[in-house]
Amino acid sequence: MCRKVAPDEARKSTLTVRVTPNVSVDLRAEAKRRGVEYDEFAASILDAVANHGLYAAVLDI
Repeated sequence: MCRKVAPDEARKSTLTVRVTPNVSVDLRAEAKRRGVEYDEFAASILDAVANHGLYAAVLDI
């Protein structure tokens, strides 16, 4: 379930990672290091893209 976030609440951080098989492992580690929420669903999509060599991706968290 998503909720709207007020502009003063929103914090955007851009994370660029090398898109390789199982990229979610790197994303999970970086999210933990930064203390930000990790989105399992988004990471599973990136893993599917990377594992099938479809294209490079940049994730905004």
